[in-house]
Amino acid sequence: MKGESTVSRKAVISYNNSDRPLICAICGYSNKVEICHIKSVASFSKAASISEINNIDNLVALCPNHHWEFDKGLINI
Repeated sequence: MKGESTVSRKAVISYNNSDRPLICAICGYSNKVEICHIKSVASFSKAASISEINNIDNLVALCPNHHWEFDKGLINI
């Protein structure tokens, strides 16, 4: 996807290869979900591997509205 980082693309692959559902973890919406990092990518050290950042325990599916709210600190996971 244009403009998307390698870390984000690989996060989607990691999530899709897991047994986790493709529904928003907050509201259950399933028509459009985005795979989000619970601990932000920027908070990892520069030495962190992509597999560490994209560990399934650091990924969650959210609808676009809840992803935006999560990124703005309005909701917690």
